[in-house]
Amino acid sequence: MRNPALVRVPGPLSPFRDGFAGWLETACYSRQVRALHLRLMADFSLWLEERGEANAGLSTPLLAEFVTSRRAAGCRTGLSMRALGS
Repeated sequence: MRNPALVRVPGPLSPFRDGFAGWLETACYSRQVRALHLRLMADFSLWLEERGEANAGLSTPLLAEFVTSRRAAGCRTGLSMRALGS
């Protein structure tokens, strides 16, 4: 999916989806890259929800654990802390 408007973000991060999408557009990210970042946000939101971390504050150890779980699951994107900060 290359259209960011079609990417849904369920879970605890859903209230932040539109603001993040707007920021990505304002920062002149391409449509494909915006969609990629929104899919990563959706994956992270679902991961938080599945772990019962919906109300947890974001921390470096939590993000590192998410990245590790993505690697273990065989994901091909969002595999570094740098990818989460872009």
